[in-house]
Amino acid sequence: TGGRVLCTGSRSNGRSALGDSYNISDDVEPGAICLTWTEESFASMELQFDGYVLGTVTLERGFRNEENESEVFDPGTLENNYGLDRRTIVPWRGRLYGISVADQGLYGTVTVQAEAYGGDKVVLESITANEGFTVADTDLYWEDENGVRGGITHDDEGYWFLMPAANVTIHAAYAVPVWVGSVQVSTANWNDILSDGQVRYDLDSKTLTVDEADIALPGLYNGAMIRAEQALTIDAPRGLTLNYQGAGMGILVDGGDLTMNAQGPVTVRSSSFAIYASQNIVLNADVDAASTNDHAVYASGSLTVNGALNVTASGAHFSLFARQDISLTGGPFTLQGTVRADGGSFTSTGELSVTGSDQFCIAAGQDVTLNGSAQLSISSGNMCVNAGGSLYLNGSIVARGGMFGLNAQGNVEILGGSVEAFGDTMGIRANGSIRISNDVETVIADCQYAYALYGLSGIQLGSRLEVTEPENAELAGSYYQVNGSPAHHVVIRHKAAGVTVSFDACGGTVEPASVELNPGEAVGELPTPEREGNWVFLGWFTAPAETAFAAGQGTAVTAETTFDEDSTVYAHWRLPGDINGDGTVSNKDVTRLQRWLKYRNVDVVEANLDVNGDGSVSNKDLTRLQRYLKYGNVEIF
Repeated sequence: TGGRVLCTGSRSNGRSALGDSYNISDDVEPGAICLTWTEESFASMELQFDGYVLGTVTLERGFRNEENESEVFDPGTLENNYGLDRRTIVPWRGRLYGISVADQGLYGTVTVQAEAYGGDKVVLESITANEGFTVADTDLYWEDENGVRGGITHDDEGYWFLMPAANVTIHAAYAVPVWVGSVQVSTANWNDILSDGQVRYDLDSKTLTVDEADIALPGLYNGAMIRAEQALTIDAPRGLTLNYQGAGMGILVDGGDLTMNAQGPVTVRSSSFAIYASQNIVLNADVDAASTNDHAVYASGSLTVNGALNVTASGAHFSLFARQDISLTGGPFTLQGTVRADGGSFTSTGELSVTGSDQFCIAAGQDVTLNGSAQLSISSGNMCVNAGGSLYLNGSIVARGGMFGLNAQGNVEILGGSVEAFGDTMGIRANGSIRISNDVETVIADCQYAYALYGLSGIQLGSRLEVTEPENAELAGSYYQVNGSPAHHVVIRHKAAGVTVSFDACGGTVEPASVELNPGEAVGELPTPEREGNWVFLGWFTAPAETAFAAGQGTAVTAETTFDEDSTVYAHWRLPGDINGDGTVSNKDVTRLQRWLKYRNVDVVEANLDVNGDGSVSNKDLTRLQRYLKYGNVEIF
């Protein structure tokens, strides 16, 4: 914006031939040449005297100066005032300007000198990143007080920049080991990583949020579409689609857990791992993943899925692999490729379909639990399902193929539903015992060569279960046999549904209280109930006697009576001498019997009228009842 260069010269009245921009000042000492300029910047100037070139002045540093400010330098004396090839270098320093550092937050520290001359080379004393961050070289810059920005160079000399003729602020950026495509996440771009308004990263919670399902990735980083070298949570409100046709991985987390939360579907297509984590994976999403040349979903820790799965792995690779537990909840789960929980357990709750691709459909180092439906098949291999611990089944389970259909190093416990298992050598095998609960509907086990069911420690059926095929199968300790040979086909079902007949003693007591019959079976010998007092048991009937007058009504039950469904039969009683049916014997019964004998116009319990038991009703019965009440020395019937 204006300034002066003072150059020593041999003539005090020399002229400048540099044009209107440069003029000789009148206020300088004799013997000096003063040049002024108004240009914002220039590289060099020539000095002339009487038309001859005296030399060239080159400004090494600085671009502008305050008006009327100057500094005088001694560039040395020109030995040949008229030489055309003489050049004098004039170092121009300008003035001092301030240097500050923008707030670094919790991410790192920058140390730099407080001020420098315009044009000076400023080298940062230090720049360090806190734990979990690295310095993002590409996002380092200075910004002057007028909003002009410039880059900061990083080379063998360290981090440096040329100081402008203005006060500046250093802005440092720190990166986290997370890449979306080829773009690394930093404190400079976290709020809009791809500059499209769709992807952002929370530095504190380590959460990557993808607002739209389809994102355009600018290449890969180390072969992955999304890569993190620390724990990562991905939130995808509308789902996420990652599809790379070349060689590469989908989501790679190398250094922590991966958690995926998505309200929409998540689709990942890759040639290598579709989803990988060096520790645990939690998928709270419906995931469609496929790998053409590697395992599809791989966790070096545990794998937990809350949602649906459609996963495909090629060749002998695993659709799902975890070093520890695998837990699937929700469904449906459709898996092309072996599922392996190498050192843990496998649990599925929902609709499961697995087509094995190597030695197994499902293999676990510990227990395998299948709740719900499961369709499992393998064309060839070792075992369709292999549990290093026990195998628990509760649902509609079909396992086909392999040497063993279902195998457990511990027990096989079938808790409910129906199970079909088919293997070349054995259908169902346990190094422990095979236990089948009464809640099971059907178990079908088939093999070609050895045992349909084999439990080294025995086979235990619920009390309501029986082997229905083959009809003459016998349990030979660990397996079923037919005529001394192992059975290759065994079907276990419920016995024919039983019928329970219960006895209601209606004021008395009876043992047994009920009997179990087969449908249509006769009840057989009936128990006789007991009752305190002079009560006489009349028999069992299909309906209760609500009053003494109803005794004997309903259908009588005999030993030949048959039952097709659960039923209750009732004891009927009468009390000798109880003429009026009030459950006691008193003078009221004498009065009632007198009136009945004389008028026949009162209700009586007819079974009790023959008090003396002679087969007829007369005044003799009245006399017997009176004596019984008065003396108690006669018997009544």
